[in-house]
Order: sequence, then C-alpha cells, then structure tokens
Amino acid sequence: MLHKIKGIVLNYIRYKETSIIVKIFTNDFGLQSYIVNGVRSNRGAGKIALFQPMTILDLVVYKNDQKSIQRISESRCDIIYHSIPFDIKKSSVAIFWSEILNKTLTSEGLEDSRKFEFVREQLIKLDEATDGIENYPITFTYQLAEFLGFAISCSRDLVRTYSDVINSTQEELIKYFESIFTAVPLENNISQRQLALNCLINYYQHHFDGFGSLRSTGVLRQVFS
Repeated sequence: MLHKIKGIVLNYIRYKETSIIVKIFTNDFGLQSYIVNGVRSNRGAGKIALFQPMTILDLVVYKNDQKSIQRISESRCDIIYHSIPFDIKKSSVAIFWSEILNKTLTSEGLEDSRKFEFVREQLIKLDEATDGIENYPITFTYQLAEFLGFAISCSRDLVRTYSDVINSTQEELIKYFESIFTAVPLENNISQRQLALNCLINYYQHHFDGFGSLRSTGVLRQVFS
C-alpha cells in the first residue's frame, strides 16, 4: 500500500553496486529504513543528493509491516535549503544533529509527529539564521531531550550533575546556558560553549546505554574556534 509522508534523512549506507539503504525519520511511521536502487549509477547520479543527511523530503512509500526495509515510490525535496549546504558552520551543525538523532531514535516504526515537527522546524530555522549559529548545537540538544522523554528541568541542575569542572567554572557555565535561553547578550566564550556541549553529551550518555562519543563534536570545535 502506498502512503504520502514527509521524512528527514539521517544517513545511508551503500548496498550492492548501485543502491543504498537510507535511514529516514518520518512523520507518520517514525524511523524507517528504505532501499533505493540505482542512485549510485551514472544514470541515477543526481538522485543521491536527495539522500544527504538532514534533507527534508516529500515521499510516496510502500509500507509492509512484514518487512524491515521498505521501498520508496517517489521522492522530492520538501524544503530546499538556501544556506545549509553552502555554509560550513551550518552544515557542520546539521551533521552534528544527524549524529545525535542516529544515536537516540532507536525504535523503528513508532509514530512521533511532535518530535518530527520539532526537528523539521529547527532545520528551517538553521537555514534561515543569520547569527548565533555557534549556539545551535547546544539549544537543539537541550530541547531535544524533552521529546526523548528525559527533559532537562533547569540548566543549574544539569551543570551541577553532569559537569566535572570546578565550582567557579560551573557558575560561569550556568550563566552561559541562561544567556542562550533568555536571549541575553553575552560575550562569545569558546571554552564555555565547549563545556556546555560536553555537559549535554554527558547527560545523553547517562540516559542512553551505548551512546558513546560523537565524531562531529571535533568538527564543531574546529569550525567554531
């Protein structure tokens, strides 16, 4: 049976000579895996651009509950990005988000339209943003926790529980968190931003067994240093 849905690409792996298996977070069916044939051939070379991480798609898909890998009938961009693919800071943030989602969206086939809309809206905001890009990894990770079922009650508790820095630095870190979420201007402090992100990652590692480390944090460190 065919269904019209929206999806956000998380990643893909190569399959056989010319195909891929792509993992997509959908609005109606939650996390799904799809096989896409021929996109790595000369004839289908342009189509693989649709399946880059964090692309937002309109899809027509087949749904068979007896199969773990589904098929796509039609696919096209839902939102055409104007800046994310061409801005190294924004594209680095998008890759970081895709890695976070890959590690936390673990249940396939469970509908979660609220979570989907949150991620979609954040991608649109990132594409349209003109400043403050360096804070987007922090705000997204902080807010995503609520949709994952372990909302962060306040930054003060977060810092004091999951930060291993000395007390004086903890107070500075709390001030940094509060400046982000209250839109109070604060001097851009690279070390505080890195501490804030590390603190959030520690929080996620505590709530997800096998969460491990993130490759993309090193890229963020270089891009925003």
